[in-house]
Amino acid sequence: MKSLDLTKPITTESLLKEFESRFNMTMDLSQFNEEELQDYANHVRTKIHEITQNTHFGQELKDDGYQKNQMMLDIINQAIQERKLAELATKEVAKRPFHHLPKQFSKGILIGNVAIVPKKHTGTRYVYVIADMMEARILHEAINLKQTAILVAHHLADEKVVPINLLELDNKFASRLFDIQSAKRMIREAHKEGDEQMEDVYWDRLDQANHLADECKARIQQIFNDTFGA
Repeated sequence: MKSLDLTKPITTESLLKEFESRFNMTMDLSQFNEEELQDYANHVRTKIHEITQNTHFGQELKDDGYQKNQMMLDIINQAIQERKLAELATKEVAKRPFHHLPKQFSKGILIGNVAIVPKKHTGTRYVYVIADMMEARILHEAINLKQTAILVAHHLADEKVVPINLLELDNKFASRLFDIQSAKRMIREAHKEGDEQMEDVYWDRLDQANHLADECKARIQQIFNDTFGA
């Protein structure tokens, strides 16, 4: 039997504490509604884009402003996700597509007897482990998107068949992330060797991989929205 690699849950509060410790700054998101949070996120994305446009490739990772704004964006996105979960929990029982409401617990999210637990994967990226807490059994080891994990957990908690197309889309998204990292690596190598022609080729591959990843993510988000009426 495989054991769960349990980690501390990722929450707005935990991210804020890390942000305050790292940058000696604080963020008060309580004053914003969801639409204002979306506007705030877009504003921060613009700042990140400006930094990346004005620095040499790869150097933005060493830029304090880039790091700060990237973490701010992570915090805002987490706050938006938590707002959506909170809204879901307040809907009338009769209108719910599933029997169980998600609940926060010390390790992640609990839906019925099914737990969603974040697990560190590579770099700053997390995947989601789905486990049956009653049987102490892992059901899925590496779900890539939180929306997918929530949908899968709901189906399992209600003893419904998990849609194959949902899992296929999530796997495709992971493949596109791998393609993105590979293209970035090849761009660096081509740049280092002064091969502008190959660098252009890998930039095209990176653009295509980003586009395909966004497409997979958008399709999963649409399934999520259609299911929960978001």
